[in-house]
Amino acid sequence: MRTNHRFSVPEVVIVAAVLGVVSVMTLPKFSQAGTDERLNTLCETLQSVRSQITLYNLHHDGRWPAQVNFVEQMTGTTNINGTADPLDGAVLFGPYLDCVPVNPFTGGNSITGGDWRYDERTGRFAADDDGVTCGIRHIDL
Repeated sequence: MRTNHRFSVPEVVIVAAVLGVVSVMTLPKFSQAGTDERLNTLCETLQSVRSQITLYNLHHDGRWPAQVNFVEQMTGTTNINGTADPLDGAVLFGPYLDCVPVNPFTGGNSITGGDWRYDERTGRFAADDDGVTCGIRHIDL
């Protein structure tokens, strides 16, 4: 003998309430996933560029790339004096970067236009987007 069992209204209401509570608890995690990914990308980019700037410094007798020539010095080949002129010394070093990377929060790659900040006195390379993610200022990374 077969019996047809149907759910009662209170059972359906309870299941709907449980599903609603679970969705409310997990929704913030999913909405933050894109931001966390961009923050991770920013941290990886900063680590990579900073290591290449440090390598430049080691190759060029303790000199950091110049602010005005940053792109050329980091993406091109240079001699010990930081120029591409073979008359100024053998061009032996670089390129250190294929290109200046894109800041994942701004979508741009300018060194002086609000995407990145570079200090030629210290070699510090940082995000310059005035952003804050999870309470962390991007400039402080």
